[in-house]
Amino acid sequence: MNSDSVPLLVTRQNNAPVVVMSLDDFRAYEATFHLLASQNNAQRLNSAIAELRAGRGTQQNLIDE
Repeated sequence: MNSDSVPLLVTRQNNAPVVVMSLDDFRAYEATFHLLASQNNAQRLNSAIAELRAGRGTQQNLIDE
């Protein structure tokens, strides 16, 4: 596995290529796919990202319980 977290493409002569990646990266891809699977959720996330990039974000403290 690459130390720079770049997925490794493995080509095979008689089979389809496969990708090798770290488990952390795979889990991150799964989480992203899950969050973007719903069109409404994807729109909300994209709107929030646009607001942050436009400088309209605010920092909040976490609630201690």
